[in-house]
Formats: sequence, C-alpha cells, structure tokens
Amino acid sequence: MALPTLYTPEEVAEQLRVSRRAVYQWLNSGKLNGLKAGQYWRVTEEDLTQYLQRHKRHVNNVEEHSGKRT
Repeated sequence: MALPTLYTPEEVAEQLRVSRRAVYQWLNSGKLNGLKAGQYWRVTEEDLTQYLQRHKRHVNNVEEHSGKRT
C-alpha cells in the first residue's frame, strides 16, 4: 500500500497562491481536511483535490446567481 502524497500548509498556500494564514484558518475551521501530527498539519493530495472541487462548484453557483459567466 502506497502512502498518500502529503503537503504542508505552506506548500498548499503556494499552490493556491493564498496566504499561509488562510490555509491554517481553513484547516482549523474544517473547510479543508487535514491530518495533524503533533503540532504539524499535513494535507493529502486527495483532501486538497476535494477542497478545490467543492470550491469550484461554489464559485460557479455564485457566478450563475450574479449573471456573470467566465
């Protein structure tokens, strides 16, 4: 069984081009699932992909209601 790819919050922030603080807020609020090993957070590739899919749907719904389409 292969181990999942794990990202640090800093790596997630860099990939999404957001602040580290935003990623930590998402993790602490449960918006982004992650694993906590001691005091350190890790995010699996699967959890990051699921977060992005949920976020994409939310953006599309907002655009439909506001009349914007990109």
